[in-house]
Amino acid sequence: MGIFRWLFGRGIAAQPDRWLDEVIVDGDGSFDFSIVGEANYQNQLDSLCGGRTKTGHEMECMAILVEEPTNPFDPNAVTVTIDDLTVGNLARRDAVAFKRALAKAGFTAMPVSVEAFIVGGWDRGFSDRGHYGVKLDMCEPYRFRR
Repeated sequence: MGIFRWLFGRGIAAQPDRWLDEVIVDGDGSFDFSIVGEANYQNQLDSLCGGRTKTGHEMECMAILVEEPTNPFDPNAVTVTIDDLTVGNLARRDAVAFKRALAKAGFTAMPVSVEAFIVGGWDRGFSDRGHYGVKLDMCEPYRFRR
């Protein structure tokens, strides 16, 4: 969400149902939690970062983790989105542990916000192009809050 949309009332206030029950997972500030599947979402990540640069990106943002029980490949899937764009998933093992902790905390089937960094995305020419990746600020044991 852009700062101007937030400042002028098109952000959270315009979407009260979406944010009313927001759950947040807190990390330790290390942004060491990797996700999988970003290779399938390079165009979305490029769009979020505003294109490739010579030095690449380290863009801080908020990601939303959404359980996906109807996923035909993995009913334990947890999708990672940023600004409503899918950018990857939690690894299968991480998704199972995350969902177990979420249920234990009483937040089953609720979207969870987490701080994130989009990294990479450099283009120095001569076939020197870096893929984008996403790092989340969360760690076990998971700490949830409203």
